[in-house]
Parts: sequence; structure tokens; C-alpha cells
Amino acid sequence: MSAAFEVTIMCSEIISFNVIKNALNNYKFEINEIEVIDDWQYNNQKKMQKALFFEIDELINNNKIVLIGGTLNCIHNCGITAFMHESGAYCVTFWFSTKEMKSLDCDFISSENVEIYDNLTKIIIETVDYNKLIFCGIGPELFMPNCIYISDVILNSKNVCRWIISNSKKINLPNSYKKDIHNQFLVYSIFEGSIPKCIKQKQ
Repeated sequence: MSAAFEVTIMCSEIISFNVIKNALNNYKFEINEIEVIDDWQYNNQKKMQKALFFEIDELINNNKIVLIGGTLNCIHNCGITAFMHESGAYCVTFWFSTKEMKSLDCDFISSENVEIYDNLTKIIIETVDYNKLIFCGIGPELFMPNCIYISDVILNSKNVCRWIISNSKKINLPNSYKKDIHNQFLVYSIFEGSIPKCIKQKQ
């Protein structure tokens, strides 16, 4: 059974869906279906015509949750979930199946998957305004609390192999994370061999 490899971004303002779609064009992102719901109980669930994707931003601004299913490179199942947090912050999660990319189904960054992490990081840095980024987490089967306070999110998250934040923010992460600076962003990564065995067994 394949896992979902995920990228979750929290920003102070909405990222236009057209910007997200264009950022994924190099990976032949195709929309298969769009659903709109009022809440996580799936009340008022409606299908939306794919040709009306330009209305997604307005729906999110009107506190709707948008669920998009699609494919990458014609073979990888993928999806996007976007909504406004109760605080007014914008949250978007992009995921794709690891069925054809088993190297991503692990709790660290390795020589086999680092290129994918770096490509995604490049897209995020080029797409998101660092002044508006609250945090970004990347990894397989992410668990991240529905919260905008980065210290609480980091403390209670699981399976995040890479964090991306603005360099204006200060955070505390375990020593297993390696810190890098990319322009106005700080990137923290867990690489193969940096996680003690006792921690791996607890996860």
C-alpha cells in the first residue's frame, strides 16, 4: 500500500490557485475533479466543473474548503486541499502517491529522494512570499495540528522531514535537523543517519 507524500503550507494570505497550478505545470499537473464542502463533516458537498477552477480563490475566501483530485505526469495520483483557517490564515496541502516513488516513503531525506525534496523546496521559495509564510512542512503521511503557532505545530507534528520558514522567525528544532539558508528562507532537514535509532522506533 502506497503512502501520501505531502507538502503543507500555512500563509497569512491566500496563494492564488492559478499560481499553484502554474508552479506544477512542469510536472504535467492535470485536474480530474474538484469538490467544495462547508466543513470537515462534508456538509453541502458539491462537485465543481474543472473549467471553473478560476473560482477557487473566491470560494476559499468565502470560507469554503476546496478538494482537488488529479494526476502528475499522467501516472501519479495527487491532490490539493485548500481552506481558510479560523484565524484567517490560508492553508494548502499538496499530496501525491508514493506508489511509483518508494524512496519517499521513509522518515528521512536520502540520496535517493533529495532531488524531489529540493525541487519542491525550489517551487515553494519561488512561489511563496517569505513575509507571508507562517510555515511549510514536507514529508510522508504528515500529521500537523490545525494551528498557526509555529512552536506548537513543530512540537506536535510527525513525519516532517523538512521545514521551511521565513528567516525572520526563530524556532527550536531537534539537533537532528540540519539548517540551511535559501535567500530569505530557513530550511531545516532531517537527512539519512541523523535520527537516533531510539527515536525511529518510537515513531
